Amino acid sequence: MAPSHQARAAALAGLLVAGILLCTDASAQNAANCDTTCLKGFMDGYIDALSHRDATKLPVLKEVKYTENGRVLDLGEGFWHTAGAPIRYRDYIFDPGTGSVAAFTALKEYDATAEMFVRLKITSNKIAEIETFVVRVGDQRWFAPQNLEHMSDILAQTVPAAERHTWSADLQLERASYKGTMVMDRRFPIVDLEHGTVLAVGTFRRDGSDTSTLLLAEMFKVTGGKLREIRAVILNLPNGAGTGWTAR
Repeated sequence: MAPSHQARAAALAGLLVAGILLCTDASAQNAANCDTTCLKGFMDGYIDALSHRDATKLPVLKEVKYTENGRVLDLGEGFWHTAGAPIRYRDYIFDPGTGSVAAFTALKEYDATAEMFVRLKITSNKIAEIETFVVRVGDQRWFAPQNLEHMSDILAQTVPAAERHTWSADLQLERASYKGTMVMDRRFPIVDLEHGTVLAVGTFRRDGSDTSTLLLAEMFKVTGGKLREIRAVILNLPNGAGTGWTAR
């Protein structure tokens, strides 16, 4: 029997809270010298450069990896040719310990609006990784960009120290099944202790060769061991599509 939405939320909260452990020494050793303010500057700079369609403004490593909707592209290709001005919506998630930052946002694209998830990895004060999903009208049935500017600020609210947890750097949920859907290749690349948020990226696949694959980026808000809110950027792609990144 398929679980209810309440049961699914409880299961997700349990899976997330079950992963609460002390961060490993290895994570501390690999921490980038870039605090939350620094990470926000990188993200805002990335989105500004994108809106001006000028990737030459970005401080990137020579071997920077860039993906858009699961495909590896040269930086400056894809959405860089069509992106316009950003709208007034941006949710951030920061992890200074690993030099990682992500955002859910949206930009104009000609006369329409494109929703975007972007994750950056900062190494030696340069961008080493760029992962993006760009979602347009028709890409998935839940697309409602007109509502984005009216979202609450719950993800931006800090969590009182007594309600915070220290999460392990290697949180992973390899597979979970809901109503015949398989969650594959799930990663938890960013854990934001200050705001009680976790970023999960993966794919949803259904059995059968003629079905589609959903690329999914989710932000979970957890306080006091309870799941408070989930926000997601979802993209519908042909069956078998992947994120372009390896679970780690």
